[in-house]
Amino acid sequence: MGSCIHQGHAGVPPPRPSPKAGTEKGEALVNSPAAPLLTLDACPRLPRGVRLVHNEAQGGWVLLAPERVFKADPIAAEVVKRCTGERTLAAIVDDLANTFGAPRERVLADVTALLQGLVDKKLVEL
Repeated sequence: MGSCIHQGHAGVPPPRPSPKAGTEKGEALVNSPAAPLLTLDACPRLPRGVRLVHNEAQGGWVLLAPERVFKADPIAAEVVKRCTGERTLAAIVDDLANTFGAPRERVLADVTALLQGLVDKKLVEL
């Protein structure tokens, strides 16, 4: 149950740097606001200004954010549609596993990776 969201034609975003990256002996850690980590009891939702819409001109589902457009494949769209802030990650995973007849562990891994990436990009909030 792989899923994918791409920004424009930029492809895959660079990996998130380690919070300790660039620190040498004697240097202080840089205080950068890290995105919250997704937990099973988190209730993901789209933040104000972010919408999931079906757009034929873009070729399907897209996440619209201020000055950004992310193309979502059909599976990513199904995940994002369930991010209403009313259900936990665990409930979303259970629903997707039942709907698509997929192993829950695989769905959990894929959905967690997708949503954590969206949280990191501030397209989903917890």
